[in-house]
Amino acid sequence: YNAGVSLNNRTKKTNLNISYNFREETRRSSGFSTRQNFVTFLNPFEDSESEGRNQNFNNSFRSSLDINLSNNTTLGFSGGYSEKNEGKYELNNTAYIDSTSNDAGGFYRTTNSTGENKNMEGGVDIRHIIPGTKREWSASANYSNSRNNDDDNYLTADSAFKYSTLNRDGKFSTFVVQTDYTHPINQNSKFETGAKGTYRTNDNNQVGLTRDGFDIANTDHFIYQDEITAAYVQFAGRAPALFKKEKFVELQGGIRIDRKSTR
Repeated sequence: YNAGVSLNNRTKKTNLNISYNFREETRRSSGFSTRQNFVTFLNPFEDSESEGRNQNFNNSFRSSLDINLSNNTTLGFSGGYSEKNEGKYELNNTAYIDSTSNDAGGFYRTTNSTGENKNMEGGVDIRHIIPGTKREWSASANYSNSRNNDDDNYLTADSAFKYSTLNRDGKFSTFVVQTDYTHPINQNSKFETGAKGTYRTNDNNQVGLTRDGFDIANTDHFIYQDEITAAYVQFAGRAPALFKKEKFVELQGGIRIDRKSTR
């Protein structure tokens, strides 16, 4: 089931939006299958049964506020927060049957998983039209942060019982700042320029454990950072088409410079 509520308040100077949503979802599954193998070195028959349960809880909150500072200038703020909690259980039981219809062993595995995800974001933007002209300047800055934590626990039984667990802890952040300027030259052409910077960080730590200690093959710590800066200049317009009255040809050209740094 899900539920939500929203509020909007608009005046001559401001426009405020607030919303909240909640969602709960539970899914259950079960199944049975049988398979016959015609390859001589495999057991002729395999019987498998499975069941599972997946449960999710989601909460999200968002708000935005636009302020008309004047007839030509608008200032905006936005923000949001969301949270997701997940639990999952899976069971798989497979039995091998030989050619004499006797039990030839099998495979049993259970998985219990829990996960938590939290996201936060916020931003500010401004838009200004130069009085008496159609020239426009805008700028914005946005930041987002995400945190994930997942635990997977496995119990496997074939010739012996085996227990293992995986823990994943992830942190992700992004900051973006941008500015643009538009300058109409006449009714048919305009000049545009702008710049943008993006800064991202990805920190993902995974730890694997068994009954004997650390699982080196499934343990890893990955850290990634990159910075991207870009600037552009662009001209757009239209010119009369040759030999066709009242027809125009669209023209557009410019240059863009990017720089990326990764570590």
